[in-house]
Formats: sequence, C-alpha cells, structure tokens
Amino acid sequence: MNKKIFGFGLTLLIIFFFGSFNINTIFAEDEAPVEEAAEDPVVLSGIAITELANKLEYIVGDTLDIGGLEVTGTYSDASTAPIAIPEANISGFDSSAPATGQILTITVDEQTATYTVDILAASDGEDAPLSVEESVVLPNGCEVEDTSGEIHLFPKDTSAEYLAICAFAEALEQGFVDDIEFVDSGFGLFIQSINGIAEENTYWKLNLNSAGASVGVSELELETGDIVSLILMATSFDPETEIFEEEPLDYSLTLTIESLDAVFNNVIVPNTCTVIDTDDVMHTFPKENSPSGFLGVCALVAAKDKGFVDEFEFIDFGFGLFLDSIDGISTTEDFSAFWNLSLNEISADVGITDLVLDIGDTLSLAYPSHDEINLRVIALTSLPEEENDNDGGGGGNNNDDDTPAFSVEDALDYLKNVQGPNGSFANSLLYTDWAAIAYAAADVSGDSRNSLLHYLESNNSVSSLLTDNEMA
Repeated sequence: MNKKIFGFGLTLLIIFFFGSFNINTIFAEDEAPVEEAAEDPVVLSGIAITELANKLEYIVGDTLDIGGLEVTGTYSDASTAPIAIPEANISGFDSSAPATGQILTITVDEQTATYTVDILAASDGEDAPLSVEESVVLPNGCEVEDTSGEIHLFPKDTSAEYLAICAFAEALEQGFVDDIEFVDSGFGLFIQSINGIAEENTYWKLNLNSAGASVGVSELELETGDIVSLILMATSFDPETEIFEEEPLDYSLTLTIESLDAVFNNVIVPNTCTVIDTDDVMHTFPKENSPSGFLGVCALVAAKDKGFVDEFEFIDFGFGLFLDSIDGISTTEDFSAFWNLSLNEISADVGITDLVLDIGDTLSLAYPSHDEINLRVIALTSLPEEENDNDGGGGGNNNDDDTPAFSVEDALDYLKNVQGPNGSFANSLLYTDWAAIAYAAADVSGDSRNSLLHYLESNNSVSSLLTDNEMA
C-alpha cells in the first residue's frame, strides 16, 4: 500500500515538474523582447566664421586668397569643432570688375556662412596681376601692328614659317589678353607691354620650354608641343659687384602650341622668271613691254617651286600668254569655265603676266567647283644682275680686296638670270654645257633645268671639245 502511494506521488511530481516547464516556456514565447533605446546621430547643425580671412580687399584680376580664414561647426549634441574649408566650398568670388561688399558664401553640408570683400580697380601705375595659360593652334603667318601704326607681315621668308610672334598674335585674337604692344627697335620687333603692364626697370622675358630663348619673338620658330612664354622680369644693378640681377614678377603669358595650321601659301616673288608655253616656246619675264615690278606669273612659278601647285600650262595666242590649266584642270572649249584671277579679293583687270604684286598681296586663282588657290606674297627678291668685270691693272695681289666669299646659291641665281629664252647660255653649246654641269652638281630642278635640257636635246651635236659634251 505504501509503495502504491509512493509511486502515485512520484508520478504527480514528475507531471507537475514537466507541466510547469512547458507552461513557462509557452508564456515566455509570448513575451516581447525588451529593446534598448537607440541614440540620435550627431550631425552638423550650423557653421560660423570665427576668424576672417586675412585678405578682404582685392584688385581687379586677383585670385581668391582665404589664408587666415577659420570656421567653427556646431553639432546637434551641442559640441563644437573647427572645420577646414577648401576654396571649392566658397562661392560668389568674381574679380573681373570692381565691386563693393561682394558676398562670399561658405557652404558645408548645407550649412552656410558669409563674409564680404571689396574688388578695387587697378590704380594708375598699378596693374592687375596677369597669369594666363592657354593652348593655341599656330598659323603659318600673321600681321602685327607696332606702336607707330606700321603693319608687319610674318613670316619674312619661307625658311621658318611658324613663329612665336604669331602665337602671341593669336592669343590676342582669341581674347586671352586685351592688348600687346609691339615696338620696332630698328632690328626687329619686341614686346613692350601686355595689358598695359610695362613698369620701370622691368622687361618681358621670352622663354621656350622653360629656358630663355636665343632669338627674338619675331624669329623664334615653334613646333607642336612647344611651350612659349613671356614673364615680366624686374632688373637691378649692384654697384658693389657690378652685376645686373633679375627676378620674375607675378605676371606671365604662357602658350602651348597645340598644333600647326598651314593657313597660307607663302611665296617669295622673284623679279624674273621663265615659263614654257604649250608649243615648247620659252618666255622670260619681265618682257620689254611688261610693267615694272614683280609679276603674278613669277608668283605662280614660285608656288610651283614650293609645291603649292604641281604644274600649269600657258597658251600663246600671239598677243600674250593665257593661263590655260593648273594641275590638269583646264579651260573648257567654250570658255564657260576658266581660271579667274583676283588680287586681294578683287577681280584683276589684267592678265597674270601683267599683274604687279607687292608684299602683303594675296593672289587668288579660282575655278568653278574647285578649291581656290591663294598665294600670299611675303617677300620680293631681286635676282643678282651680272656684275662688271674688274678693269683694274693686271698683276700682283690687292691686299685691300673685299671680294665676298663665293656663294653657290648666288651663282645659280646668276646663271638662271642670264639664261636665254631658248634655254641656252649666249647660244653657245660650250657655255651651255658648262652651265649644265653646274646645274647637275647643284641638283637644280624646275623650269631653268627643263629649258636647258630642251635646248641640249634640240642641239645634240658633238663639240670640238669632246670632254665638255661628255661631262654635260
């Protein structure tokens, strides 16, 4: 009996224990977990200027200077801390014109603070700083007006066509600077001032690729990628050391040559030239009845020598030469299309063999539906005339002889000048043979050589001096 009571009690105890556990577990699952309250993030709630910038007055052209500016931020937790302010966070600055009370706004995370500055005009004798860095496409020619009003054409010859002076003229044309003063010193142009900046004991130094240029601005040749600059230098003389010293000032104009642009067909027109017509007859200009001066036909010959045109043909109608074709483009049979001649954009009233040119002129040849050919006259050259023989007494050396050094180029120019209309020299096979040797040795090309060969082929006889024919 006691065992039964004990067993029954033990069973109830076990049931009570597990039942209590399950009930507690069920009620525990229904209870929501207790969460701790999250703290609000600390954010910037305002900014204030605690120290103004050192510079509050500017001159037209100055750049922004925020040295000394201190800004303090206030945060949502009532704390404060200094904030570093870059120039990018400041708006409203404009020094292009005078202004009073110009408002500058500092912005940090949508919080703002402001302060004011004044922009003053440059007073007499005080210039706004100049710091220009730009890129230009450099043309192969320009016109520059000096301080006396004289116009100078560049280049002066075709050996160096891309010049620094044209780069600075292009900077002026593009509006990178307002004014450049060119002064003619008598031996070339130099730059006296930029934007009116020309202080006492200063000069504008010309640099090429960070080194001082060895020639002047009107002679300095440039290439793509070159960096040419003008920097205002202050000069001083130390009487104790007798040394001139110089230091750069905060004024500069720097140009990078982005590319070269052959805008012009620059030609140097000689005072005489030779052409061969379609009947293989040679014509030398000027003729006896030609107007005095440098003729359009010789500009066309110079253009061929420069490669601006490959070929041209003249027809002799008995009363003068007519330009029939250029590079295979010919006058039509009914003359509905032909090469029209213009001088400085005005239709010429004479033919190309009678048209007189001057430095700065532009000779234009236009044919319907084809690109116009424009030749820009940059110089005129007079080929040397035959000099008189020295008729002084014979024998002995003249120690005072100032005979210039022999020039192959001058000698060739002389030969071309005295060459006859038929290509010969004094109608002599002997002299012509010798001239042929000279032309061959100097690798002469063009009409002079062609007319000489034409003469030799037409007069192919054996000289009594066999070696002359062999060498020719």
